[in-house]
Amino acid sequence: MMISVIPRWPGLRVLAGSMLFNLASGCFTITLGQALFEKSGSVSAFTGVVMIEYLVPVLLGALAGSVADRVNPAVVCAVASIVPALALMGYLVAPAGLVVMGIAVGLIVNLIRPFYRAGIFAVGPRSLHQTDLPRYNMRWTVSVQAGQITGGAVAGAFLWATGPKWAFFAAATAYALAAYALASARSAVSPLHEDDDATKDGWISVLRDALDNPWSVLSLLLLGVDFLTVAAFNVALAPLVRQLYGNESWLGILDVCFAVGAIAAPAVWGRYSSRVSSRGSVTAGFAIQILGFATIALGLGFGDAPGQSAVPVGAVLLGLGVAVSSSEQVSILQVGAKSSTLGRIGALRQGVIGLTTALTLPVVGHLVDKDLAAACGAVVVVLALGVAVNIGVGRCEKVSVA
Repeated sequence: MMISVIPRWPGLRVLAGSMLFNLASGCFTITLGQALFEKSGSVSAFTGVVMIEYLVPVLLGALAGSVADRVNPAVVCAVASIVPALALMGYLVAPAGLVVMGIAVGLIVNLIRPFYRAGIFAVGPRSLHQTDLPRYNMRWTVSVQAGQITGGAVAGAFLWATGPKWAFFAAATAYALAAYALASARSAVSPLHEDDDATKDGWISVLRDALDNPWSVLSLLLLGVDFLTVAAFNVALAPLVRQLYGNESWLGILDVCFAVGAIAAPAVWGRYSSRVSSRGSVTAGFAIQILGFATIALGLGFGDAPGQSAVPVGAVLLGLGVAVSSSEQVSILQVGAKSSTLGRIGALRQGVIGLTTALTLPVVGHLVDKDLAAACGAVVVVLALGVAVNIGVGRCEKVSVA
């Protein structure tokens, strides 16, 4: 039965590539964070790598978005997958120290990610019929989180059993398989013709529409709130595990808990989403994240068995909240998107996420080194501000419609 059903899924190859890419990214991120933390005893080096990940879209977003709009986005995604695979293989045979090479590989991986993200944002709408998009997007969300689950589990298992080198090798293999899957999907992508809007709608018109009024700007800034949660969780993971568990396998377990919450979002939130506006769903997602960080902070305060039980619950809540609010924000962003500007809109989204996260993450990283509970509190403050701003944006949008 599985053989007859799965090939009928629209965009199956892209979904497979997405899952493999996110498996590789999850495995790489956790392994690099743990390896740098063990070598330096601080999260500062890893915080720097994560900051690069969020700053690069600001610097390369314009190029990445334009490339994804003018070149087959499936090919863009495939190239953006094979480069990290080659970089990791280079690291495995290089004689340099872990800290130097780890940061260098992290830089290479993060330099190429904007091209993947712009491409994957565009490849679905350009390869599927519009009626297939809602179901595809749901499966895409699941593929991302399923990849993160598997990547976290793979990283935790290899770190516990053999050390970081085999975990990096697993990440490189997954990146290479993702490149193959995404390259095989290139024939399904519809081309943009010369008379399409691709040559008319440049970055100026995209930015003009996005920055039309102050509320539009605030709406864009809200895109970064969810990803501050993700970045803060990743940075805090290694010291959190050391403080409460003392077993590296919990790196993967907690990452799996986060991803389980995200995967459960369609089923858990689906029964309420029809009764709540898109902006209401964003507010609910932020509120769930606040509850998640509060649960983790309480777990840190309790320590021992109660704390060890509370933190996984907090991780599940974080995953659920991020999935609810981020997916609704993507839907809001895509409502008026043209097929010829999907790559640039995706790049603009990543640029905003990168800028807002890079401005706030250094403070969170510093607090993680000093006090994990205080770091949770700092992110809660940002989330509370996000709730207030989102409510204001929602009221403004209602007035505009009226």
